[in-house]
Amino acid sequence: KSLMKKKTVKMVLAVAALAVLCGTYVGVSTYVSKQEEAENSKEEETQVSVTEASADEIESVQFLIDKQEITFQKKEDQWVKSDDKAFPVSQDTLNNAVGMLGDLKAERVLEDVSDLSEYGLDSPVNTIVFKTKEGEETSIKIGAENESVSQYYVKKNEDDKEVYLVASASITPFMNNLYDYAEAGTFPEISSENVKEIQVEGETSYSLSADENGFWYISDGENQEKADSAKATSTASAFSTLEYASFVNYNASEEEMESYGLNEPYANITVDYEEEVPEKETDNLKTEETESEEAENTEEKQGETGVEEEAEPEMVDKSLVIHVGDEAEEGGRYVSIDDSKEVYTMSEETLSAFLDKENSDFWDMNVCYVSINDIESVEITYKGETKTVNVSRETSEDEDGNETETLTYEMDGKELDSTKFNTFYNKVGNMTAQKRVADDTALDSEPEMKIVLRKTDGTENEVLYHNYDTNFYGVKVENKVYMVNKMNVKEMFEAYEQIGEENSKEASEAEE
Repeated sequence: KSLMKKKTVKMVLAVAALAVLCGTYVGVSTYVSKQEEAENSKEEETQVSVTEASADEIESVQFLIDKQEITFQKKEDQWVKSDDKAFPVSQDTLNNAVGMLGDLKAERVLEDVSDLSEYGLDSPVNTIVFKTKEGEETSIKIGAENESVSQYYVKKNEDDKEVYLVASASITPFMNNLYDYAEAGTFPEISSENVKEIQVEGETSYSLSADENGFWYISDGENQEKADSAKATSTASAFSTLEYASFVNYNASEEEMESYGLNEPYANITVDYEEEVPEKETDNLKTEETESEEAENTEEKQGETGVEEEAEPEMVDKSLVIHVGDEAEEGGRYVSIDDSKEVYTMSEETLSAFLDKENSDFWDMNVCYVSINDIESVEITYKGETKTVNVSRETSEDEDGNETETLTYEMDGKELDSTKFNTFYNKVGNMTAQKRVADDTALDSEPEMKIVLRKTDGTENEVLYHNYDTNFYGVKVENKVYMVNKMNVKEMFEAYEQIGEENSKEASEAEE
């Protein structure tokens, strides 16, 4: 019992101590919280209002832009540039800047100033003058920036004795270039899957086009051939990421267009694409009769398929030309669209997806791909022997009515091992080159292998494999010469030899 009593007493003391500590913690937390509130309140109280005017009361503001005095005025609640009413003023940009100006706060006030030059106010970097609807005019001169505290020294009106330290964020909206106050246009949204043709004319020119099946072709104006799908698709996709870097001129004169290099562009990029026709508001205003007819049509479609079919969106053909001019001082190149006189810049990185490329950059490096499903026979000449593999097709139907086509291969009257032949044929069809060369005079030796692919449509492709050098085989197809890694061709030869060995083995066993 005594031991129990001692434990109980210790527990009571521990609980009491915990309560004291909790009370202390709560007390300290409350004290700290009140101190923070007091400090924040004190900081707010120490801020001095330099100006007190709501943005709605200000009807004009004047300040230096590019070392020229520019005035913006409010006309029917819209900001306009006083000397150029057509200038596309960004209303949000001006409203935000003016809002800060009307409620300018100073973090600190320096009184009885004797030398304004110490603060850069003897020769201000900018002077902002704004007028209210009541006709009151206020002048704010901007001096040097105290970078250590991110504040500017400013003075108000003609008071040379008081200097204010104002947060840089309140001043920097008035330290921009003219076109930072303009409402810039946006580059049209072009979805890559809707791009049908891309033409680039410049120091190097090329044309990419997609057929109805989505296969891309490259053309130099005279000859057209299949393009590398990945490269062509990547180029088409680049249109969806195009954006302007900076706004330069909203209405460039002929002389200005010439200064940007847009009278004789460095390059012209033309894209033909499709765009979905937006729904018209009038489409929503339907009569009861029209709605009834549509309901009947929907029921008929659901009755046929069990599922309501979505209508295909209506598409319209569009075309757009990007004129690419000279390099801009701030980086990138000047650009304009179609016949517009608006001039922007685009980054070199953005434009690199299209510029300084030529046909060879888009060549398909697949040597000769023909699906085995399109093959009637394959003639192979190797080591002085010519063999022909004939392809047979047999269609079977399962209990659910699904048809399956089975291919079999026969050479010299013997059926081949399908796995071994497919291994060989896949190496033929999937062979890719490292490069293409224009000169075929180096392929003067007899080819080590010749393959003739005869297709079910009656056409044929001839593929010649020439030993070129220690690294490459020269593979000639339709007057095109591909440089293929030597090891890849050797592996194809070995795969063919495996077929021959199997066929010879079966022939020997049959004779025995």
